[in-house]
Amino acid sequence: MAAVLPHDKMTETRAEIRLSTRELRDDLTFFTQTLKMRLDMIYPADHPEVAVLTGHGLRLRIEAGSPEPPGTIRILTEDPDGFAGGQRQLTAPNGTLVEIDALNPPLVLPRTEHAFVVRRLADQAPWVIGRAGMLYRDLVPSRLGGAMIASHIRIPDGGPVPDMVHFHKVGSSSSSASGAGSMCSTRTRAAPFARTRATASSSPRKSATVCSKQAMASR
Repeated sequence: MAAVLPHDKMTETRAEIRLSTRELRDDLTFFTQTLKMRLDMIYPADHPEVAVLTGHGLRLRIEAGSPEPPGTIRILTEDPDGFAGGQRQLTAPNGTLVEIDALNPPLVLPRTEHAFVVRRLADQAPWVIGRAGMLYRDLVPSRLGGAMIASHIRIPDGGPVPDMVHFHKVGSSSSSASGAGSMCSTRTRAAPFARTRATASSSPRKSATVCSKQAMASR
């Protein structure tokens, strides 16, 4: 059974993005009518200088005389051509750039440039720190024309990781672990894998990845 906090201990937290304005009336028309946002607050009543608007998961504070330079707002929608009268890029009166794009754009893969690639640990390719503190070594520098990413992943330490639940929007994916605990990952589709303590192979001459149309890891 969930515990109910006393009223005096219940708090609400909100975040706002502040934008500057020279003429609040012009920006109100743009953000409420063109961008279809809702006006939640405006003050002072006799000469408004601050307006708070919400919409599309965003909370904006438009404030006269604020020091911030114009920024960029990206709005993702299932109907980008019908959202703002067919316009995909607009500029608000206060200079804010607004980009309208598809909520779920199709995945477009470039044409594969087939090649035979072998990368060994003995080649001394650099390790770089990637996501969640894991070490990555690029196995196909050409990316076969941008159609594939193949990485040798090394995890120096096991245990809890500074990572978050996520997914990969790719065409296909595969991964394999070597006897010493290293991992080879090739991606064109999402596939989750567990993070465990691992080190690179102790036999560089036996650690190689061969990539043609699809990458394979071999010891």
